Amino acid sequence: MLPEIYNMKANKSDFYNSSLNEASQTVFSEKHNVAHIAARRSLAHAYSMANVKSMEPQIQEVIDKWVTRLCTHEEKPFALYDRVLWLTFDVIGIMAFGEPFGFVEEWRDIRAMLERASKSTTSGAYLEIINLIPMLSRLATRTRIGRWLLLPFPTDKVGTGVLKAERDAAWAKYFERKQAGSAQCLLSQLLDKRTKLGQDALLGDDRIKAELLIAILAGTTTTATIITSVLLNVAEREECCAQLSNEITAAQESGGKVSYELTRSLSYLGACIQEAFRFSAAPTQFPRVVDSSREVELYGVRLPPGTILSSSSLIVARNEAIYGSQLDDFLPERWINMSEETKKARRKYDFRFGYGARTCLGKNLVEVEIYNTVFEVFRRTEVRVHNKAKGLISMQLRQSSCM
Repeated sequence: MLPEIYNMKANKSDFYNSSLNEASQTVFSEKHNVAHIAARRSLAHAYSMANVKSMEPQIQEVIDKWVTRLCTHEEKPFALYDRVLWLTFDVIGIMAFGEPFGFVEEWRDIRAMLERASKSTTSGAYLEIINLIPMLSRLATRTRIGRWLLLPFPTDKVGTGVLKAERDAAWAKYFERKQAGSAQCLLSQLLDKRTKLGQDALLGDDRIKAELLIAILAGTTTTATIITSVLLNVAEREECCAQLSNEITAAQESGGKVSYELTRSLSYLGACIQEAFRFSAAPTQFPRVVDSSREVELYGVRLPPGTILSSSSLIVARNEAIYGSQLDDFLPERWINMSEETKKARRKYDFRFGYGARTCLGKNLVEVEIYNTVFEVFRRTEVRVHNKAKGLISMQLRQSSCM
């Protein structure tokens, strides 16, 4: 059913009504397929693999420093996810504004940004609930008291408003340094495009600021979840850890710098990451509306126009016909020596970044970040899991990899 639900002309449901209290729509909140195509086109080059690779040296520098400091600045078992968030926020800072926010450099939650952003009814988790309840969504987006009570403002001390304020501060800093940031970052790319094309509704300041906020929200916590899942599950399984370390060691014998071109070529590393995406798949829904221009049947029942259909990566990841048995176990081996039929099915129903023509624009950045980070961790460190349920680990630099 996925190709039917997520065909190119399918429109999004009211679930996507923006609850971010921004002055403009974004590529995420554009519901009509024609408007969405135009929005994607305006951002496509900035998120292309070629552009992401041009920023890879900056990204790799932050990854290197992060791995070192995990080993030198943590004296007792620590919560891995919290530290991974520092990395993902710094990487999205490079992508969005041309420089990291500074978490890894200062090795702390700067300005208590992440702690404050996770609190209150305007945090990301609460905003998603608002979008799921039509009456609550209408209250939040169409009434003054609803906006005041439920939606985020940059002046908020907690919740998503904290990230809006950080976005605004990074925007101001970008112009203060006279655009000395990376020419490849999202902000530079969109401003350059505006200079070449002239004023455009998709390239106004409000629209660009809204897209920058979406980049921050979409490119941090979900990426951190997958990186955490890979590191915890591989480190916990001795045989899995040994096989991955051996593959990485063999890849390094030829010398050369760490790059996505190298890390993406490693089959067992890829298997571990693919399995982490499946094993830690999110239940987030991506609803679409059946319109009058097409007929959709589900189990023999014709669905009338206006019907809302949805799926999620979690639902797909638990499909035995696609992924086999033992779906509650972390088994990278399920990705090794697959039949051509299995490979084809998994490609066809790959839901890691959404489905069809509206897959996540940031997938290239996410893949470079995850592959290079996991490679560096197991190349340079010994990881010990102290409490998997709480995500507590300790790390130690390998003697041959001290930097």
